[in-house]
Amino acid sequence: MTGALRNAALAICFLAVLGVGRANAAAGSATEFYTGRNIQILIGAEVGSTYDKYARVLGRHIKRYIPGGPSVVFKNSIGADGRKALTWLHEFGANDGSIIGAVRPDAIMAPLLIDKKSAEAIKYDPLRFVFIGSAARTVHVCIIRNDSPAQTLEEARKQPLIMGANRQGGPLRNTALALARVLGARFRIVNAYRDLAQTVRGLEEGEVHGICGYEYGNLMRTRPDLIKEDKVKIMLQYALKGHSALLKRNIPMMWNYSRNDSEREVLRILTASQVFARPYLLPPGVPSDRVGVLRSAFERTMRDLNFQADARKAKLDLYLTSGREIDSQIKKLFSAPDFIVERARAARQG
Repeated sequence: MTGALRNAALAICFLAVLGVGRANAAAGSATEFYTGRNIQILIGAEVGSTYDKYARVLGRHIKRYIPGGPSVVFKNSIGADGRKALTWLHEFGANDGSIIGAVRPDAIMAPLLIDKKSAEAIKYDPLRFVFIGSAARTVHVCIIRNDSPAQTLEEARKQPLIMGANRQGGPLRNTALALARVLGARFRIVNAYRDLAQTVRGLEEGEVHGICGYEYGNLMRTRPDLIKEDKVKIMLQYALKGHSALLKRNIPMMWNYSRNDSEREVLRILTASQVFARPYLLPPGVPSDRVGVLRSAFERTMRDLNFQADARKAKLDLYLTSGREIDSQIKKLFSAPDFIVERARAARQG
């Protein structure tokens, strides 16, 4: 070995040792910090909700992968569709790695998508949060009665359909509005129903032709009979990426009906949050070593067989999206051109 090669090899070894030393130092620091400490998971949703169930199952397992073996406690913060929890985390949450937010993705996207006046009142900046990962992604679908006058979205551009939705808004209303305003579906939205279950009853009784924005996993957990007994058909998938089971059945994606790049960009913004459907994040300013520890703990938990078994018992679908992936996605979304953002915002209003 020449002198130059020997020196290069020694340099590589030195850097490797240095990297291991830094990793051990971070772990050591985290162990000292988390030993005997409570980690609080702040859940921006009601007790018993799907978001709550995910957070509590995750919290029971993640502590085993955090150095120092901390305890995990839970607190629910309800209000403003999850924006209350994000505001508190942003303004008052301890930035030492002792608080994790379990929030609604729509609250993260709110500054981009809600009406301007309401958006100006929001006190948090989604770009400042640090994401540790998401435990699931969702695919929304449109379901319609088999006797409805239009059976495809292309047909619904010519033949009006009556679509059911919750009176308080949410995915059922927002999805139907977006498909009407972006893709030209002639949907008349009846948002007179108390909740999803009542909306489905309205569909079964023929009060409406269909429902858009029904989360496919929830559909198959709670009302699989609608599909298995051929009571309804799935018109399309409303998501960035389709569900494997639906793609095998050739259920079309919303992209099949987009007519230009502008429509596709608007739809991308409107559906992006489905990729990080169960997000976990930290307040701004958490030290990078603790961010690394919590991201590693989250990913190891997601791969843990006992955690996966508990999630199956609770009928929770799992799909790992890393914190770095969410960070990158959020940056892209919030740097979209103004005219695309305005079209996306307008598609959900009214």
